[in-house]
Amino acid sequence: MRFSLFLVLPLACCVFASCGGMTRTSREPAVEEIPMDGPGNSYRARVVSGGLMVTEKGAPLTSIRTALPVVEEWRFVNGGKNVVTKSRAEHGPATIELFDTVSGDRKGSVAAYAVKDGHPAWAAPYAE
Repeated sequence: MRFSLFLVLPLACCVFASCGGMTRTSREPAVEEIPMDGPGNSYRARVVSGGLMVTEKGAPLTSIRTALPVVEEWRFVNGGKNVVTKSRAEHGPATIELFDTVSGDRKGSVAAYAVKDGHPAWAAPYAE
């Protein structure tokens, strides 16, 4: 049995058009921007695919790439000098990382399940 492109092509277009393109998974983070705590602080960060984009006074400062693609939580720490992120893949253990806010350099990394008795202190709020 032979199918004509005139029959298959319109059907394929209808199927793909109805899906509306790619949809966001429940684990994919929404892009959001949160100012650093404290008066007069000018750093902001927003979750992007695979990390964070840090800005200063609205201008891009650095791009932080996390070990795993889905950023679940993050926070400025040490008066804004550092950023802590908790990321994971679609499944499996999370990784907690400490970054320099200005350079984006990774200063520390630990698996979320390996944080014991509050150590390292910067990772303790994200332990599992």
